Amino acid sequence: MPHPPSSVESVDRRWNPVLRGLRLASSPFGIGAIGGFYALWCVIGLILGLAFIPFVALGKVDAFTTALNPVAKYGFVLPMGLIASMTWISKFVARLLICTIPKPSAMRALAYVSALGRFSVLAGMVMFWTSGETLTKGLLLPGILACSGIAWLGLFAEWVFNRTLRSTSGTTIPPGNELQPIPDSGNPSASAGKGVFTRDVGDWFAGRFPRAHRILARAFWILFPVLYVVASSLAQNGDLHALGDPLLRLAVVAPIFLQIFWIPRAALAEAIDVVSRKVA
Repeated sequence: MPHPPSSVESVDRRWNPVLRGLRLASSPFGIGAIGGFYALWCVIGLILGLAFIPFVALGKVDAFTTALNPVAKYGFVLPMGLIASMTWISKFVARLLICTIPKPSAMRALAYVSALGRFSVLAGMVMFWTSGETLTKGLLLPGILACSGIAWLGLFAEWVFNRTLRSTSGTTIPPGNELQPIPDSGNPSASAGKGVFTRDVGDWFAGRFPRAHRILARAFWILFPVLYVVASSLAQNGDLHALGDPLLRLAVVAPIFLQIFWIPRAALAEAIDVVSRKVA
């Protein structure tokens, strides 16, 4: 008669989905696909810009624009939207896996709030699609504003979850317990000995130029809203009093971009290490 599995083995099995979710959440694959596709279109845009010169000289700008519209729609907008959607879905699945964390209950509650925040984005998109409103008016609907607020709450729960899981390494893991190498852990230190063409470019740049990487990482999240405010101000003929609605729309859509592009690699790598010790 086979012996029942021990309690340690049972705990190990329950932590496995959490480890898979953390690895999926830290994966840069979707972000790399978006960046690569955007870089490709920068080159295509340069070529189209050169091809645009003869049309200007011949006075056939409208014909060029008409021919370019379907190319831009089906060649750039739709593929980019599909890649971004698949990236968002993978991150959402990662949070659902993390919700299986067996203990403590406070961590499980944070994981559920995180997943709820990501689900609220999907609910907001459905609400906007069925409302029939324009983009500028639809983003300010009360239901969509509420969904955005829940999404911000979910992002905050994710941040607290990562910090709390990292802080448990000293209390739940016996001191001196060396972590065994875990394949595909997503830990930046695991690829320290590889070249730039055989590992993640972001990790290579962060390791080679740490100060510049920190500056650029922070500048991106600061520059984007600043440029948006400047563009909105120009659209309103410089009227700063008319910036309330554009800033509110930025706050509504920002969780979508954060859920796709925000990957706290260092925090997730340490969390993966903590959970790996539980299942190794």
